[in-house]
Amino acid sequence: MPTIQNDFDAKKVALNGSNLIEASAGTGKTFSIALMVVRLIVEKGVPIEKILMVTFTNAAVAELELRVRNFIRKAIQITSTGNYEHDEDPLSVIIKNAVEDTETGIEKVLERLNAATIFLDELAVMTIHSFCQKTLSEYSFETNQVFGAENISPDAFNELTEDLFNKFWRK
Repeated sequence: MPTIQNDFDAKKVALNGSNLIEASAGTGKTFSIALMVVRLIVEKGVPIEKILMVTFTNAAVAELELRVRNFIRKAIQITSTGNYEHDEDPLSVIIKNAVEDTETGIEKVLERLNAATIFLDELAVMTIHSFCQKTLSEYSFETNQVFGAENISPDAFNELTEDLFNKFWRK
């Protein structure tokens, strides 16, 4: 049974299994997820192209992508300059902990962050709908889906149904 944690801290939360962040608007969900992505990269060595983030809206996707990109670039700057002594900056704390870890070290942190920068275009941030669409199209055979099927937008659907409706009444 999952545990409910009211005092969520992205710098300390366990990075194994799944994490669900559920909170009101403006509480720092995007900030926390972006911090967790940086932690996965620098602490666990997870390649950025292996991290999947799923959210509800296209606006949230755009914001999360931007935040992750900015955090990775800032993390490289912090690591390169050795300027991670700011305890009030969560990103600095994450870098400091990873650099001071005997298994990781500064060279490995920089290597992981530079690799993440190279693969930033492989960043997988999707809406629930786009994730389902991609999964169904990639596994058409296994899910008994029609090959090459496409979803249409609500606007296109309305136009199509209106055209069909008009054709029906003309006949």
